Amino acid sequence: RDIDVAHGETLPPLQAAYVAGDAARARAWQSLEQGLAQAAIQGREAVRKALHRPAVGASLLELTAWLETLDGPGAPSLPEGRAPAPSAKAVRRWTRQRLVRLHTQWTEALRDGGHPEGLHRARILAKRLRYNIEALAPLLPARVQRWQQQASQWQTDLGTTRDVLQAGALAQRLGAEPGLVQFLRGFAAGREGLPRSQGVPGGV
Repeated sequence: RDIDVAHGETLPPLQAAYVAGDAARARAWQSLEQGLAQAAIQGREAVRKALHRPAVGASLLELTAWLETLDGPGAPSLPEGRAPAPSAKAVRRWTRQRLVRLHTQWTEALRDGGHPEGLHRARILAKRLRYNIEALAPLLPARVQRWQQQASQWQTDLGTTRDVLQAGALAQRLGAEPGLVQFLRGFAAGREGLPRSQGVPGGV
């Protein structure tokens, strides 16, 4: 996956900025592209070989069989005599409170995102906020739903930075020109503060 993303998505938009009409840089870039293409072929072949192993096939069959049982007679059922369903108003209030709490936790994590641990926590909370809003959208006012767009954009920005870093690591592993590796690292370093520099998303 990392090789395919680097080769097909991350690197192509950066080619012109690195090459800039320089023949030596163009050759370095072409060499990296060839190395990534060959590595992708080798990776797919390794996956094909793994899929032909009996143990892998047996595991996939067991997993499929287990998934089929989830809707069967042995599937978990709700207990009898449970409390009556809450009112629509109560559900909406609970939903809004949950999303406000998640949003507050995310904005706090963004303010503390200047180190890897804080950034990781912000990424996890952005994912939770986004998926919760997507699942509960019919119960939410528009001003809360806009947080989904903010969280999604932040994830995209952060993902791009991580993909460029990964591409730089792959380039170094494949023996790319040192200047090209440094270019990718520098580009990623310039983007590291981008999600936070756009400002902490506002509240309700």
